[in-house]
Amino acid sequence: MKTPEKKIEFQLENLDASLFEGSDKIIKVKVEVGSGAYEDLIVFDDDVMLECTMTWNTGSFQYDIPAKELIKILKTKPVD
Repeated sequence: MKTPEKKIEFQLENLDASLFEGSDKIIKVKVEVGSGAYEDLIVFDDDVMLECTMTWNTGSFQYDIPAKELIKILKTKPVD
């Protein structure tokens, strides 16, 4: 079995990323989990930092993200 990094690299291999790199089109990314999911959020504003961890056993969450940002994220770091 390939590592997560290799899976992502393989999935992007056939994708013409140039179609999305300059695009502001909004892509909806939905993540569904069956057990044991958590999300850590950290937001900074000047000297104020807000940290939040959400945990749940089942459910889903959705992000609306510009296509160019999604491609940038997928190219630069592994996504679990």
